[in-house]
Amino acid sequence: MTVRHNHTLVPATRAAVTCALPDLGGRLREAIRYRGLYGFALRVAARCVAPLGTVQIAYLFARDLSRPVEPARAKVEVTIGPATAADIAELAHLFEGRDDPGPDKVAAAERTIAERFGRGHVCFVARAGQRIVHGNWLSFGWQASLAGRYIVLDRDEAYCGGCITAVEWRGLGIHAVVHAAMLRYLQQHRYARAYTFAYADNLSARKTIERMGWTRIGIMLAFVPRGQARARIARLRGRLEPFVAERIAA
Repeated sequence: MTVRHNHTLVPATRAAVTCALPDLGGRLREAIRYRGLYGFALRVAARCVAPLGTVQIAYLFARDLSRPVEPARAKVEVTIGPATAADIAELAHLFEGRDDPGPDKVAAAERTIAERFGRGHVCFVARAGQRIVHGNWLSFGWQASLAGRYIVLDRDEAYCGGCITAVEWRGLGIHAVVHAAMLRYLQQHRYARAYTFAYADNLSARKTIERMGWTRIGIMLAFVPRGQARARIARLRGRLEPFVAERIAA
């Protein structure tokens, strides 16, 4: 019996691997740049425990608004300001994060944004020409924070949480310049303190927050066992209040 070897597959396989390696290396470098080596390791660890459930680690921050705001400058020309009701549809597509998220998800996002505007929340946006390329929320009174919990605020406090930059506009300093505008807005309206958080694997967001004069007040771990809806919360460092209220007053 004669066994034939298909040697033509070997060069093709090698070529495919050779072509894939630079792309894989580029994606790996981008992931480490965006998340940091520690954050990248956390993301890998989270995927390892995925069969058991979802785990997240968040850094919690507070800011004294009597302190001056550090200047920030984007690498591209953008116009910064609060969004209006006329922007709801575009904001819904931006926060969904996909070009075609589907009509049901867009409609749900539009209702959520309209509800937040109705509660007096402010969404700061960056526009490149007529297009909204970044959105970031300022919340007052109360707002869902993370891990299914709520942050409940005093009258002179605000919560900065829920931001997104269009993928092709990331890495251009837009988050920082919008963030600075939000802090100045709070100062102008006589707020005394603000809160925010960043996931441990998001180095880019943490750098922006720390550069803008925030103080880290705690580190929180949240674990949602597979098949369950409720997160289990653990304090790793500092304090978790006011981020972890289990309900809001009626």
